[in-house]
Amino acid sequence: MSRLTCIATAAAVLLVTAVAPAAAQEPRLPDGAVARVGEETISEREFRHWLRIGVRGQGPPAPPLEPPRFERCVAAELRMLEEGEPTPSRREVRLRCRTRYEALRTSTMLLLVHGVWTRQEAAARGIAVRPERVRRALERQKREEFRTERAFRAFLRSSGMKETDLLERIEFDMLQQRLTRSAAANVPVVTKEDVDRHYARHRRQYSDLSPASARHAIRVQLTAGRRQRAITRFIDEFRSRYREVTTCAKGYVIDACSNAR
Repeated sequence: MSRLTCIATAAAVLLVTAVAPAAAQEPRLPDGAVARVGEETISEREFRHWLRIGVRGQGPPAPPLEPPRFERCVAAELRMLEEGEPTPSRREVRLRCRTRYEALRTSTMLLLVHGVWTRQEAAARGIAVRPERVRRALERQKREEFRTERAFRAFLRSSGMKETDLLERIEFDMLQQRLTRSAAANVPVVTKEDVDRHYARHRRQYSDLSPASARHAIRVQLTAGRRQRAITRFIDEFRSRYREVTTCAKGYVIDACSNAR
């Protein structure tokens, strides 16, 4: 799957997994908002836009998903049955449509909420990506994945995306990378004593290496481990802190919302 296709179809966010909550409190949000992070809101219009992209990303044919009855989805699913295939009940088909909608609703909300979290955290840390760098990244990916501008425009039409959506997602990826690099930048340096101690305890694991090569491998391993632990701590703290200031409207609640139970 191409890089731009992944952007169009996936709701990949900052290294967390969301699950639907069992219940939710009734929040107070402005009209037309599906969530609020601090003082920033996410509009229902934006949610619907990215939900449509998610539906199209499932590939053709993509039945419309319109809660609560999903009548058009049910009708489309029944039309697509192969000849001779057992006909399910409308209730069964409606349940499939509802399940698909709920999964897409969760992934869409997660995409939008974590987009706001990432932008706010980057701004608080003075981390930014210049627009020209984002544009260059998009142009590079276009050259790699599309032979002509016409092919790229056809991709936008089929995915339901705008070029500004791609620029936004690319900027999001870049900010995530900078945040994780920042989290791992100040880990303690692995000392000679750290390497010697590890080598003495695990010498048999490095029996096929010379002492110099073994020490080099240990230094790389310990450094990578410290960086990964620093990133993990940052992500846990980041998620906990922003979850506390995130409220979602009824019907849009996911685990990333403070009013999820």
